[in-house]
Amino acid sequence: MNKILIFSFILFAFCSCKKDKIEYINYNSEILLGKDTLIYGNWEYLYTWTTGGLGGDTKDDQDLPSLVFSPIGNYEKVKDGQSVEEGKIIIQYGLNSLRMGFYENGINVSIPFPPKVNLSSPDTLIFTSGLGGNDMSQIDQYFVRIND
Repeated sequence: MNKILIFSFILFAFCSCKKDKIEYINYNSEILLGKDTLIYGNWEYLYTWTTGGLGGDTKDDQDLPSLVFSPIGNYEKVKDGQSVEEGKIIIQYGLNSLRMGFYENGINVSIPFPPKVNLSSPDTLIFTSGLGGNDMSQIDQYFVRIND
């Protein structure tokens, strides 16, 4: 009886150990649909606009990197002419919305609410993050297309 109990304990302990396996994102075909492929290209950060919340409406000229999107879900962040990050994007299509998550080095991690993406014109890209909570603020990051 003791051997069965010890064996069961060891088996349970062995099976309950979670192995952290890195999952990489790879695509075999295009992930953006129709006009959303216009997102591909080079985008320079313009400004961040915060609406609502405890601080009211504010404009912030952060020093964020430029974005480069290329087919089959690749992205790169560039600052001062140097690549500072690259990886894959994940797209979630919703009712009249598109959400995009950035996955550095193509490593899949959980992002509960990736920002909405709005291509308001062929040359203006807006990422919208709603913080919700008690202050109910919304953050819009504006990028403009760089024509190379």
